[in-house]
Amino acid sequence: MIMLYLYLQAIEKLTSRGAVINYSSNVLAKEFFVSRIHVSRIIKVAQDTGYLRERADGLIEIYPSFIQLVENYAGLYFAYVMHYLNIHPEK
Repeated sequence: MIMLYLYLQAIEKLTSRGAVINYSSNVLAKEFFVSRIHVSRIIKVAQDTGYLRERADGLIEIYPSFIQLVENYAGLYFAYVMHYLNIHPEK
């Protein structure tokens, strides 16, 4: 859910080089009922793998690779749901 939240924030400000969004581990922790440490670890892993960068001014740079990751994940997830529910949309 945190990944989707960051995606939705980024998509509003998306440019060809990604997006810069406001970030607060306190806000995310309260929004999703998790600890700030959990949020910080998620952000650190995403930063270490090259999906985003946490800036010193409290903003996060979201890279295009993160946007692509979320869109691929969502597409795969919905494809599985449609398959297992035996939904076949008309072409």
